[in-house]
Amino acid sequence: MNTIKYIFKATTIFLAICLLTGRVLLAKEADAYTASEDEAHISVDASREIGPLPYIFRTGVFFAHSPEFPPDLPIARRFFKDQKTGSIEIQKPFLSPQLFPPGSTLEGYPERLSKSDTVRWIKEIHKNGGEIIFNLMGMPNHLRAVKADGHSRPYDYERWAELVQATVDYINNTLHIDAKYILWDEPELFYNGAEEDYLKLYKYSVLGAKRADRNAKVGGPAASTVNAAFKDKKTPLIHNFIQYCSKTSLPEVGLDRLPIDFLVWHDFGFITSKRMKQEAPLVRKWLKDYRYDEDTTLINGSWNSWRDFPKSGSRERDTEYLASYILPAVLAMDEAGIQRHTFFSLFENWQIGEGTSIYGREILQDVIDNKLEYFGGFGLITKSYIVKPVYNAFKAISMLEGDKVEASSNDPLVSVIGSRDGKKMFLLFSNFIPDDRQVIRQAMKSLTEKVYKKSDLKRYGLTTKKMKGILAGEVAVDELTIPPGVKDDLKEAVAFLKEADKRRNNPVTVKINFENLPFNGNIKYERYLIDPDHSNSYLLRSKVEAAINIARKMAEEEAYNYLSEKWDKEDVQHIQNLKNKGVNPRKIIKQLPLDKKADMKAAIHLGEKILHEKIDEINEWPEVRLQKVEEKIIQTTGDYQETQVIKPYSVNLIILSK
Repeated sequence: MNTIKYIFKATTIFLAICLLTGRVLLAKEADAYTASEDEAHISVDASREIGPLPYIFRTGVFFAHSPEFPPDLPIARRFFKDQKTGSIEIQKPFLSPQLFPPGSTLEGYPERLSKSDTVRWIKEIHKNGGEIIFNLMGMPNHLRAVKADGHSRPYDYERWAELVQATVDYINNTLHIDAKYILWDEPELFYNGAEEDYLKLYKYSVLGAKRADRNAKVGGPAASTVNAAFKDKKTPLIHNFIQYCSKTSLPEVGLDRLPIDFLVWHDFGFITSKRMKQEAPLVRKWLKDYRYDEDTTLINGSWNSWRDFPKSGSRERDTEYLASYILPAVLAMDEAGIQRHTFFSLFENWQIGEGTSIYGREILQDVIDNKLEYFGGFGLITKSYIVKPVYNAFKAISMLEGDKVEASSNDPLVSVIGSRDGKKMFLLFSNFIPDDRQVIRQAMKSLTEKVYKKSDLKRYGLTTKKMKGILAGEVAVDELTIPPGVKDDLKEAVAFLKEADKRRNNPVTVKINFENLPFNGNIKYERYLIDPDHSNSYLLRSKVEAAINIARKMAEEEAYNYLSEKWDKEDVQHIQNLKNKGVNPRKIIKQLPLDKKADMKAAIHLGEKILHEKIDEINEWPEVRLQKVEEKIIQTTGDYQETQVIKPYSVNLIILSK
């Protein structure tokens, strides 16, 4: 009984501090809220500096496909202006037609790489202080053991090493950019080979990288979860990866064992401090067990919300819900000692062509409706390059400057971070409330993985189904024939879930206290807000979609006007007819005589330029960009107090400056 009692007390604590994912709140629901009786308290002590803001608070993002457009588009310029660029992962470069067009081999690859949009982005990321993570994923056609599969193992591992060597040589030695090189992405799911094949591929990747640059940084395995394993293995891939590296030498480059410069895994579950503090120490223990540095860089290499898995889209990603999840998730990673993250993903237009597959594997239930601008995609930015609320959440974090200072909240659902840069103070806080379904799922996972034995559950009749019913309030605790102590603990858990349900539908009053500010007298006060009504393009989705359609028509008209100045009316009409039939512009260009190809390309370029400029104008709408809702002059003698009433799933940034 004592074991069971301990378990439920631990569970109640877990639920109380759990910062998981929340129910979507639409703007039309906001006006119906009534104020909560409870108050939250935030304290900030400007005199207690903790140290520089860790790198993980920079905006790390993931390119699901190697980019095939230049970084000089307005949306790219906006990204580099708005965001402190962090770790940027570029995936599947070897499947890019710019790097390996049909029929190509390694011959000429360095030149193709140098002229590619991939390298243009790499240079721009580096120029803006970002860190390049180059994902060695995708098997070029000429190297495949299985010709029809871009995720095939190579037929010749030495030739794979030569490809890696050429890549590292160009990026590290020619561009002088110290990139990180990850081998593959979720290989237990998306590599056409056994675990042994993947580990051998890592060995040859290290061989190629070290031939090019003895200091090249190589790591992996980018498993889908910390405990993910190949289907025929009982132990996690990360463990087996570390073990293999510790026992495998590379005398060709003078290595007694394979280096692990960083370790990567993914997380599409519910990122909490508790979970991260279980996962990171586990990985560090494996490193220590095999005599690797426990302080090896840990990277959350791909993360997002996915409440509606396995559907392609997940509706909450378009809303303020995901925006409010970002701060608690990044704080949880930081507290656990995870040094880098790459949010999945920057763009989402690639999802339109994926269908029900992910990297060629049939995993999803439905197909994206390509007529929708907001389809619950993975991106910070929609398919037409409109910024979402989550983009603004990362922008708010990017606005933090200087050193972290001591900042705390007495409310487990209100996450907070403070920083100070000279005579400027920053306070960022987020009101994120867990969803019943997700809390229950995570609580059950925690119980079964951490403490509960099946025999204990069976003895008390606490099946998984029964537990879910209890925590969901569908099964009355008093009717259970279990010891009184267990009943009490279950009631506590149910009470928390009821409180969370109340918080999902009511604002909370927050009392904020700044102490020991580095200035007094007249102070400039600014507040930025993301919630159902602010910094939220989803709120205006009908208006946004209408504006996009107008922009597309305007761009097409300008492109046809350009052609009309150079061609006969009949030729322009022919192009319009092909376009209306859905013929790809590239195919249209191929059908044209040589003297008209250049005109057509110029017309397309003009149309795209106009479209992107009009889209950028939409991103400047006050309701779409990160919105400043207050600016005023306040008086302070070194301390400052105020009260805010904040809505569920909201993010506030307060800046005080002299």
